[in-house]
Parts: sequence; structure tokens; C-alpha cells
Amino acid sequence: MSGLVWPVRVTEPYLCFAPKWSVILRVIVRLTQSGASSELRSADRSTIANRIVFLACLLAVALAALFPYFNARWTHPHEPASVSVLYREQPGDIQYYPLISALSRGPIKEFMIKERLGSATHAFPVPGLLVHAVCYRLFGLYGYAVADVLIFAAYFSMLFLLMRVAGVSAPTSAVVAMLFALGVYLIIEFHPLPQLIVRVWEQRIPRPFVSDVFALATLAALAWIVRTPSDERSRGQWALLGATLALIIQVDVYATYILLASASVAIVTSGRFNRRLVENLGLMFAVLLILCVPFLIQRSFHSHAIDVRWGLFPVPRSHLLFWRPEIRIMIAAFLVYALFFAGAIIFKEDLDRIYASDVSIRFRRILLLFVAVTGFGHLAIPLTTFVLGKAVQIYHFPVIARDLDSMCCIVCLGAAADILFRIVARKVPAFSHFGWLSAALLAAVCVGALGYKIHFDRSSPQDGYIRADSFPEIDGLSKTPYRIEFADLARHLKSLGDSKHMVLGTFDHELCAWWLTFNQGCSYLGDPFLSTVSDSEIETRFASFCHLLGVSPTEYASIIRQPTMNLFWISCDKYQASRAYTYSALDDYSPAQRAEIAHTTILDNWHIDVPLSEQHRLLSAYDLPASRLQGELDVIVLTNEKAFRDHAPPASQWRLSYQSPRFRVYVPLSKPGSNSSAI
Repeated sequence: MSGLVWPVRVTEPYLCFAPKWSVILRVIVRLTQSGASSELRSADRSTIANRIVFLACLLAVALAALFPYFNARWTHPHEPASVSVLYREQPGDIQYYPLISALSRGPIKEFMIKERLGSATHAFPVPGLLVHAVCYRLFGLYGYAVADVLIFAAYFSMLFLLMRVAGVSAPTSAVVAMLFALGVYLIIEFHPLPQLIVRVWEQRIPRPFVSDVFALATLAALAWIVRTPSDERSRGQWALLGATLALIIQVDVYATYILLASASVAIVTSGRFNRRLVENLGLMFAVLLILCVPFLIQRSFHSHAIDVRWGLFPVPRSHLLFWRPEIRIMIAAFLVYALFFAGAIIFKEDLDRIYASDVSIRFRRILLLFVAVTGFGHLAIPLTTFVLGKAVQIYHFPVIARDLDSMCCIVCLGAAADILFRIVARKVPAFSHFGWLSAALLAAVCVGALGYKIHFDRSSPQDGYIRADSFPEIDGLSKTPYRIEFADLARHLKSLGDSKHMVLGTFDHELCAWWLTFNQGCSYLGDPFLSTVSDSEIETRFASFCHLLGVSPTEYASIIRQPTMNLFWISCDKYQASRAYTYSALDDYSPAQRAEIAHTTILDNWHIDVPLSEQHRLLSAYDLPASRLQGELDVIVLTNEKAFRDHAPPASQWRLSYQSPRFRVYVPLSKPGSNSSAI
């Protein structure tokens, strides 16, 4: 990419003008050159300055990654470190933390139900969890902070690389990548439509926190192929594209569909369909399949019933699913592309003179790729359902389409900023080298962006239930924030002794995730997303636990209809009911349920309604004579929410060991493990 770097020069006269900075810069240059390769030793000072800009932005990104942990110790200095890690970012999908913990100990086998430990292989893809799992294994709780720094750095680096491939200079690419890695909002104003605000990235594991790194890498590989003349495209480029696609298919399959379809631009820009192109495409798919072999083996041990619990449903090809695209996003993205496409043609000579020869043609090709990404992103649902004849959680498609559109728009905005700065640098000599003005501007941008990130995190404290979106009934049980009581509860549970393989019974999903992740404990209830046990065992365990607490059949009938109970402890997404799919025929739902379904869209994949026949089946099983517990149960934690505030395990077998406005903890009167007697 010669000729694409920012023309930064450190001249001797300027060094004399700023002796302190010159000494610092000389020391950095000497330290960098000592022991370096011959390429680095021969690099001119403009390259060294570019690297200083890159490292300064990278440092700001690393500090931003660490801030949530420092902020947790600042605002909650007395809470256990494990609780701080659980609240590392808000809102979080805490179901993935137990998977990270299990992966850190080896291949993910059944880890939730004690009597089934290691009995089956979990089919959740590994790459999106691997960095956190390895760091957790090496550094314990601190491993989450280390992993976050690595992911932040990877996102920053991939966005930087994508802009460099598009021809944006190194310093501008570094600064823009830093701004968006720190969580700056992308705000687009398009009248008469309302303002469009898109948060480009967030720290939810693994999607989009890890998945967007792979998406950027794939987009950069595609852009690299597209911008390269057809007769100069190497097999290594196509192999790299196959590798990035193989990784992202195991992290975000929705992005894979879009990017794989967008690879058609590489075929179109090849000029002609010849043997060389066929060989390159074959190499790409060969690399993709080889790298997916471990995942395919892992999937071969997976039960179809678990896929249904995860939300998989059939789609008749005669009745394809269509959805109304996000018109604002499409119009805004296409408007940005159109403006840059026109600019690349009108100012072709100026662009070629500022950057390098033929940069206008290369950028027009990349813009064509961006147009394809946006188009396929908003057509992904009907295309993929037609090809596969099935779908799963398709609401992710518009989300990833928005993210990919944002990535493409960021490149365009970065290119605009780069052109503007180059024009200014020509008129203001101080900007043509790494001088006072350049250094001051970089420092202001870094400090301002980092300050924005800190202000955002500080102004949005997470003191309530992490998944309050799923458990609104948890909030408001007391004036004490949930997080504070949760920290006190965690300390009490730690005081009970070694929690490894200790079995917890609770309906509190956040508590269960903490228990499985940081204590290597087990759960009496089976999470239908995390556990590999059968549907019947999950239902039996749920019913027996309710029997233990003295839940009446009438109360049980109400409990099994609660979406949150179904989501986390009975069926996960098996009973989804939307315009896209219902578990049973519509006449198997009550009039009220049918009215709710009629108001859904095909994207409401987490709208849960249990069919009448399934309610009858579950209630009939509960009406049978009370059965024994299905295994060991060492500690019970109940919340004082409406459904269970008046329930407790039998006083003849359990005693209350801890109580707060929100929680009650019961331990067996006999030794742990001996309470498997009849209820």
C-alpha cells in the first residue's frame, strides 16, 4: 500500500524548534530500531510517526477496555470480584458466561446437571468464546479483563485494516477506528426522516463483541480482493477469505450469509469467468470446509430437540418469509455510497494526485462491495430461508445488517475525514509533519474519546438485575439495588464451603449463571439453552422442584404460562409464537393468545406462548403423585417475587440460613447430598 500513508515528516529544523519532543522521538526511534528487522531499520521517520499515532490510539482503546473493571471497584469496592466481572457491561446476556467457564476446562460437555456431568457434547460454537475461555483459564477472574483488552485491540485493528485497504491513510484510519472502538455513536441525519442513531459496537459476548471482529476481518479480505486488479489476485487472498468466513460462520452465521453473498462482487469484478477464478473459488471453499470440520464434528453429536429449543423452525419454500427492511438505514447508507461514488468520479484526478494512481477506481470497486453488503443484508431473510428451508432467530438479520452498513459507512466517513485533513495539511504546513498541531490534535481526540467512554459508563450504572428485560418482576422488591443484595448473597454462598459440583436450586437466572461460572457448581434445574439433557428431564426437574416448594396445581398452571419461566427453565424458544411460526396450529391457542400472535411480526422470535395442549400435558404430569427429587440438591435460593414469596421447602428437611429483603437461602438439615428422600 505504498503511497497511501499520511505524509508525516519530522525534519531537523523542527527538531531544533522543539528539543524536548525531539529527544523523546529520537529515543522512541532508537528503541524501535534496536533489535528490529531490516525493514523497520530502513523505515523513514514518517513511518515511525505513523506507528506512534497507531500506538497512541491503541493505548486509548486498551484503557477503555479496562475502565468497566476499574469503575466496578470504584463504585462497588466491597463486592466480590466475580460479581464485578458479571456486571462488566450492561446489559449483558449472562448465559454465555457458564459456557466460557466450561470451555476453559476443556471441550464443552454437559456441565450443569450433576448426575449427567460429561454425558454429552455441547454444540455451541467455540471460536466466539475461546479468547475469554483461555484467558480465564490462565488468569482466573482477571482473565476477563485481559480478554476484553485483546478483543478491543482486535476490533480496533480490523477496522483500521479495513480502512487502510480502502485507501485511507494510517493516522486517519487509526483515529477513526479508535473513536468507534470506544463506542462512539454513528448519527445520521436524513430529512424528512427522523434522526438515525446507531451504536456501532457493544461488549455483549460473543455477539457483537467478538463476532464483529470476524465480520470486519471478512469485509477487509473481501475489500482487498475487490480492489486488486483481477490478473493480480493471488490464491492467498482467496484462502484468507475462506478462513475468515469459516471463523465467522461459527460466531455469527447471519453475517456469514450476507458476506458470502457479497463475495459475488469479487466474481463480477474479475472480468470473466475462467479457470483461474474457478480454482480460486474452489480454494476458498476448501479452506472454509477444512476449518469448519471441528464444528461439524461437534454438531454431529447434537440433538435436534436442542435445536428446536434454540428456536429452529421449518419454513415452507412456497411461503417464504419477507420483512420490511429498515428503510432509514438503507436510504442513509445508499446516500453515503452515492455521494462517495459521485465524488470518486468527479474528483478522480485530484484523488489520484493526493493518494496514488488509480485510487479512484479502487475506491469505486470497494463502494460496489459496500452496496452489495447493504443490499444482501436487507434481502438475507428470504434468500436464506429459500436456500435452507428453515430458520432460527431471524431477528438477528436486521441487527447484523445494520452493523455491516455501519462498518461500510464508517469507512466512507473515514475517507472523507482523510481527504479533508490532507487538504488542510497542504494549506497549514504544521500539519504536514508530526508537529505541535498534529500532536495536540491527536491528544485531544484520544482524551476526548476516552472521556466520552468513561462518561458513558459512569452515567449508566448497572445496579439492577442484569436481565431486567426478561425479569421485570425482579425489580422493585426492595429499595436496595439488586446488585448490592446479590453481592451479599454471593459472599454468604461462598461461606458455605467448597461449591465445586455443589447443586443449587433457584429460579434466579443471574444467580445460577454466577454459580455455574465462577464456582464450578451445578444446578438442580436444567437451563434448556445451556444443558444437553432431554426435554422430559428438564420438565420433570422443574415440576419436582415446584413440588418441593409446595406449589399448588393452580399456581403451577400459571407459572408454566410465564414467558420468563419457559425461557430459562422449561423450553427456551421451543414455544415461540409469531407470524413466522407457531409450535402448534393456531386453533390450539386461546383467543387471547391468538390475538397476541396476530400483533407480532416475523421477527418476534422470542414471543412465547404455550399451546393449550402443551399446558394440559405439563399440568397432567404435575397432578400425578409427588415424586422424589431427580438428584442431589445442596442449597436453595428463593427470591421474594410474587409467585414464590409465600413458598419454601419443608421445614422438616431445610432450614433458613440467610435472608435479605430480596433473597432467602435454605440449606438441608442433614448432610449435603442426603436430601434426596421423598418430598
